[in-house]
Amino acid sequence: VLLALAGLIGLTGGLHLDGLMDTADGIMSGKSRDKMLEIMKDSRVGAMGVIACFVVLAFKLVALILLEPAHVCRVLIVFTVIGRCSMVWALACFPYARSGPGTGRPFAENVTAKHAILATVIALTVVCGIAGVTGLALIGAGVFCGLAVAWYLNRRLNGLTGDTYGAINEVAETAVVLAALALAEHGWLSWLL
Repeated sequence: VLLALAGLIGLTGGLHLDGLMDTADGIMSGKSRDKMLEIMKDSRVGAMGVIACFVVLAFKLVALILLEPAHVCRVLIVFTVIGRCSMVWALACFPYARSGPGTGRPFAENVTAKHAILATVIALTVVCGIAGVTGLALIGAGVFCGLAVAWYLNRRLNGLTGDTYGAINEVAETAVVLAALALAEHGWLSWLL
């Protein structure tokens, strides 16, 4: 499980975790909106960012370890697909917060509801193809939690940024892993593949 999580972090270059940490540092600073955005652009990581990263990775690690080994690979695939789907919905539903350039700006300017619907169709196909009807519960948990975080961040920042997209992905992935564990504990987690 540790190698799998490290591999996923390596594949993305840690981009989403970096966004989570920057978002936590900015939002938890208690400063004004402009100062929060400035903190989020800073390449240094603060205490809140480290804590957020630790908590998310700990939840993922423990939940994956508690799953039966046969479930782990499937959950890894499922949570990455749902996390990305959540980001596309956040891009389509909320404005971009920064007035200048940023990592997320090209995505924010070009993603529409059509892209969100396409991302949902892909997620439904992949996730339900792997998890059957229980995939709907996993998609619901991930997208709901991702959009709840997006809504909260939008209220605080008057929009979203590249960092917040990473945070949304990480929260959605964590929600999916925890939902999968809850379903497995009750014997409701089924797989088609």
